[in-house]
Amino acid sequence: MQVPCPAAGQQFRAFVIVIHLVCSNNGQPVRVPPMTRASPANPLIEVAGSSLRLDRNVKGSLYARAGLSDYWIVNLADGSVEVYRDAGPMADAPHGVAYGSVEVFRPPDAVAPLATPGRPIPVADLLP
Repeated sequence: MQVPCPAAGQQFRAFVIVIHLVCSNNGQPVRVPPMTRASPANPLIEVAGSSLRLDRNVKGSLYARAGLSDYWIVNLADGSVEVYRDAGPMADAPHGVAYGSVEVFRPPDAVAPLATPGRPIPVADLLP
């Protein structure tokens, strides 16, 4: 499918992957509905191993410029989830915009998407 990328001013081919998350909430399984439609409030989640530096810097700046307000990186090496929010101009960022807030969550922490603040997801459920 062709999708516009306002941050880059170009058209890109994109693959849409629908992820169904099954989270444990007090020992009870909870199915989180898939996010089939992009929204600035839905988190964009990258899973990073060797791509961590690229995901933090280049992709993070691109996503911030595109207006995504909730960007998460599942850091496989560190066993954590990095949550990036509060995008704003930054002259030395690769795309001129970067996230001003970065929080790192580790098990047994839980993190809630901006789109669903009352539905935190245990970090352990996002890690292999």
